[in-house]
Amino acid sequence: HPRIDLFLHGAGIEISRNLLNKTPEEIDRVYRVKVAGLVNFLDAFGENQIGNVVSFSSVSSLFGNPGQTDYAAANGFLNVFSGQGKSRFLTIAWSAWSEVGMASRGPIQELLQANDVEFISPAEGEEIFLGELSDFLTRTNEPRRTVAYFGRLGQKLQPKLFPPGRQSSENMESSTASLASSHTETLGVWNCSEKP
Repeated sequence: HPRIDLFLHGAGIEISRNLLNKTPEEIDRVYRVKVAGLVNFLDAFGENQIGNVVSFSSVSSLFGNPGQTDYAAANGFLNVFSGQGKSRFLTIAWSAWSEVGMASRGPIQELLQANDVEFISPAEGEEIFLGELSDFLTRTNEPRRTVAYFGRLGQKLQPKLFPPGRQSSENMESSTASLASSHTETLGVWNCSEKP
């Protein structure tokens, strides 16, 4: 195989429903699209042939979201997965985007709007993505990086564990209360893999 310098993993499906009302097949489908999709590709192609892997995760993996236990778990896997150490991994845990993506239509959009969640515009998301990608590609000594971007999450979804100010943690396996946070007026940015 020819070498791939950058592989972008943005696959995902969402079936928002109480866990007790989901079938095992639905849970498996939601989970496997993100987890098996990435792992199988790396196994089939050969991780040593891939320079950088960029995955789109979700802030549901950090805060949870009603009806999305399986989706949150799958994204949580992406947040910490680093393969066999032969590729570099950047994971961006996004809040909901407006106009595009699964959160911009149907029941999930209605749920988030009812909870007063602030959506990321496509223009803002594009700027964030290109900035994070450029920053990651220039940091050649950083094998894995996970960041989260979110606007106002609404009263019912707003995390309660995070104190104001900036903190750091070595990786996503640390307590969620020690995730790095840096807030602007409209957008929260948590670098979940930054070291002090």
